[in-house]
Amino acid sequence: MHIFPTAYFAPIAYYHAYVHAKEPVIEAKEHFVKQTIRTRCELLGPNGKQLLSVPVERINGNKTTVEDLRIVEDGWRKIHWKTIETAYSSSAYFDYYGMEVKELLESDHIRLIDLNDAVHQRVLSWLDIEIPTIYTTTYHLQPETDDRITSFDTESGDVHAPYHQVFRQKEMCLLNLSVLDLIFNEGPMARKWII
Repeated sequence: MHIFPTAYFAPIAYYHAYVHAKEPVIEAKEHFVKQTIRTRCELLGPNGKQLLSVPVERINGNKTTVEDLRIVEDGWRKIHWKTIETAYSSSAYFDYYGMEVKELLESDHIRLIDLNDAVHQRVLSWLDIEIPTIYTTTYHLQPETDDRITSFDTESGDVHAPYHQVFRQKEMCLLNLSVLDLIFNEGPMARKWII
């Protein structure tokens, strides 16, 4: 079993690891960690990398579990959509996937984990990947046997090869952005970068 954090439009490396993991499980019982893929994603827009973050309320302070995080409604959905639209409206597959992304953003999810699950299910569907999504029911940290996967950062390109990007920076592909970047630019072929 490999344990993954919940993620908002996770980076490409997340899905690569998820697909190759033996029995992937998503952690629902951990305490929330700020400034991570749980609430954030990175896109590539006309001005370079852009960070989108879902605002959340920790109802139990620092002891709030991921499954108890509530989304704060402060206009972030419109901001995220406008940013995504600006970054990808001229991409090859925006017309195909754009409205589905907008639909996800406009959904009425109250909890972050529910939004992230809807995003995760849609991404798996787009990538034509059939892996059941299982969530933890308890939190047990056993350092000797713990198979938590916590880092999905890569600047080396070990996880995926370069692909076409609308706002490619000086002939360099920026690696490990949100899976949205790969999907909007490569469409159904995105699967080959994940598998």
